[in-house]
Amino acid sequence: MWRTRHAVYFAPDDGGAVGGGPTGSGPAFAASLPEAIRGEAAFKDLKSVEDLAQSYLGQGKLLGVPKDRLLTLPATPEDAEGWKAVHLKLGMPEKPEGYKLSAPKLPEGMKVDEKLQGSFLKKVHELGGSNKVADGLFQWWNGEMAALHKAQGDADKTALANAGTALRGEWGQAYDDRIALAKGAINHYSSELKLGDGVMAEIDKFGIGNLPGMAKIFAHVGEQLREDGLIGRADQSGSVMAPAEAEQQIAAKFADKDFMARYRSKAASGHKEAVEQLQRLYQLAAGTAGA
Repeated sequence: MWRTRHAVYFAPDDGGAVGGGPTGSGPAFAASLPEAIRGEAAFKDLKSVEDLAQSYLGQGKLLGVPKDRLLTLPATPEDAEGWKAVHLKLGMPEKPEGYKLSAPKLPEGMKVDEKLQGSFLKKVHELGGSNKVADGLFQWWNGEMAALHKAQGDADKTALANAGTALRGEWGQAYDDRIALAKGAINHYSSELKLGDGVMAEIDKFGIGNLPGMAKIFAHVGEQLREDGLIGRADQSGSVMAPAEAEQQIAAKFADKDFMARYRSKAASGHKEAVEQLQRLYQLAAGTAGA
């Protein structure tokens, strides 16, 4: 006949379980562990048999993970070597020069600043960035700079176009003549100084009509050169007026008593010519005069 032995555990006064072993939580569970291991850090957060079982199961799973895939986090933020080891496992190269960056897509006229790129990689390495992080930031930065470059270029083109439109409105029908004078003056002095065609070629990139200040200066110089017979024909001088100049001439005519006498009196000598002159000036001022 078989005899069965039974072990009986009496519950402690604080309500511990009765049966096959301690299943309480908190201090009660910790107190049930052998004194020699009771203070070990591994048991610090365990409050029950279930916690112990889960911890054991997790440790068992870790045993199947290759060692090179396990990370040991440093105990303090100041452990530089410890954190370096972590970052190396996460993809940081040994040196900044070890980063492999994809070539960025940049617009025409823009290129990578090699010196800035070197400083960037040094800082990313200092902060423990992986190759993926470095390349991602590199692409983002260059994308932002490319967008800024394009926006600035578009703004410059718009500003030039607006400036050209304003000058065309200011000069009216004299525009083409003034632009020709400005270009003639530039080409004249480029030849005098033996600069070749390079100066005009650079200006043509923007269009001299889109550079009002320069256009006005060289148109004035060109007018003087034409009067001296150095460019164009001297008899063309003043052939076309800008609207503002025409308005000044109109005011001058009205202030000229002799002219106004001829203009107002049909019987006066030169009446017809005075009327035609004033009519022509009004047309120039309005920008409607014929060529």
